[in-house]
Amino acid sequence: MMSGITENGFAFIYIMFGLLACFWGYRMFKAVLGLIGFILGAYLVGGLTASFMGGMGLVPLIAGVAGGLICGSLFVGLYFMGIFVLGAAAGWLFGVLITSMASNSLHILLFIILALVGGILAVTFQKTIIVVATAILGSWYLVAGSFFFMGSGYTPMITFRDPAGLSMSGDGPGIVIIACWLALAVSGMIFQFKYSKNSDDR
Repeated sequence: MMSGITENGFAFIYIMFGLLACFWGYRMFKAVLGLIGFILGAYLVGGLTASFMGGMGLVPLIAGVAGGLICGSLFVGLYFMGIFVLGAAAGWLFGVLITSMASNSLHILLFIILALVGGILAVTFQKTIIVVATAILGSWYLVAGSFFFMGSGYTPMITFRDPAGLSMSGDGPGIVIIACWLALAVSGMIFQFKYSKNSDDR
């Protein structure tokens, strides 16, 4: 289990990353890729180390930071791999939404298919998918991190492995969270497409 301080620290990183990715994902794509890799690497390595040591402490924290730095560097260095992972993550998150709406009755195969489709589309239609994917992922991290501070108890990473994490209670999906997520995602797409178009015209 992560300590409260560690959880709050991750939630703060989620919010900052979400803000950057949602509205400036295309313009600062390499930075966004690096942050995606850092968050993924830190979460996986830190969580794995913590599970072996029976809890979150200094060693798992250091291991998480090291894993994050390595994974972030790989994402930036292996550009197309990073783009594929970004699209795959967006496809997976879309599957989480569908599954939550369907009362968690859909098979894991749906997530795999959507992730593969998202990754392939991201590599094929880079600019469009980068804008859409960063807006979707960024808005989710921003909303999920913010709601975590408000006591929802769900972090962005939890929802990737637990579709029920979208539910604020056992009664169904968190409509407020989903509404805020979708509204921010659309706003981020509009802002990014407009901003990138204006930049290209210069």
